[in-house]
Amino acid sequence: MDIVHSFCFQENKVTWLYAERHNRVLTVRRAEESLLPIMINAENLERSATAIQVANHLTTLAREYDLQVRQGLFLLSPKFALVRPVVVDKSLPSQLQPDYPRQEMLQTLTLPEDEYLIYVPQYERENNGYLLKLAIALNIQLYRFFQRVVEESGWQVNHIGLSSFALDALYRATYPDLTGQSLLVNFTERGYELTLVDENGFLDVFYRPYSRNIESIERLEEEAILSNFDAMLEDIQRPEPLVHPKYNIAHILVFGSYFRPEWKDMLISQTTIPIQIFDLSQLGNWQLVFDDPDLSAETAFRFIEPIAQIIAGDIDS
Repeated sequence: MDIVHSFCFQENKVTWLYAERHNRVLTVRRAEESLLPIMINAENLERSATAIQVANHLTTLAREYDLQVRQGLFLLSPKFALVRPVVVDKSLPSQLQPDYPRQEMLQTLTLPEDEYLIYVPQYERENNGYLLKLAIALNIQLYRFFQRVVEESGWQVNHIGLSSFALDALYRATYPDLTGQSLLVNFTERGYELTLVDENGFLDVFYRPYSRNIESIERLEEEAILSNFDAMLEDIQRPEPLVHPKYNIAHILVFGSYFRPEWKDMLISQTTIPIQIFDLSQLGNWQLVFDDPDLSAETAFRFIEPIAQIIAGDIDS
């Protein structure tokens, strides 16, 4: 039996899942959400004390929850990185193809190259006769910050990754019979985190704030939060100045710690695309057991990301 602690970080919040994994049975013992003591942003990353504050917060929570954390998984919001799908012409000489996504990413960066960790994952898919690859850029200061958090906590963290790819793995494990493009909509504090996938894997990732001023969801009326949902879908599928659609979304799955189930009907009224709450009750060949009295299959949509990281880790292994 493996004991797993999965942490998912937003700029000002951590979602923490403690679970036990045995074969294909995942027993969730505890799930918690906590505001961080300090915002993870460019200004605070320059302060050496920021990582110590976050690490102390995590270890304090562990003591309060009476949890012994030895190993963990860190999952980061895609807002912490730049993920760029890159179309590669097959006519490009084969010796140039491996470095092409990296060179394309360099064209979009706003800081010098040495300010980033640039990663080209083992990802490739056909797209209308072209190859689609990915390039990922993570600010090196941010990466070092999370390394410092790990060091200061005294824990062993086996993986630091982006939530979008874990969500893709969880989606295909949970909805193996869905075909076509699906948009996974995470309701975060200040906007939608959007992961586009299909039955073959990851396609793209986006972020759209709820308001122009990037206000907290807690300060907005429901109408202000949800009224631009249809326009957001149109912007993703047909970004300007394209005439023809870039994507064709067939399904929408909603979740997140700020999502409210009563919003589902309001969202459905805005679009003809089928919408459902991300449902873990039919998790492929996994059995999901909830031992936390405050959590069930019906409320697990609040903790989709940390659950996704555990499932994705098993799939990747």
